[in-house]
Amino acid sequence: MVPLRGYTSLHPNQISKWKSDFIENASQYMTTPKEGKSDHAEKEIKKLYEKIGRLQMENDYLKKRLI
Repeated sequence: MVPLRGYTSLHPNQISKWKSDFIENASQYMTTPKEGKSDHAEKEIKKLYEKIGRLQMENDYLKKRLI
């Protein structure tokens, strides 16, 4: 802790708290993006797939109308 304290104006207790928080949650910080997908990303992917489906249906409809 002492070397880090010398480089910053942070209180040593704050550094200790960050360190303990990191150690407790290290697995979450060290996952690959594939393993750690957030709910937001999954919702966005679902929304995009739905949009692709709608666009394919519109495209098929317009193709049939032109023939």
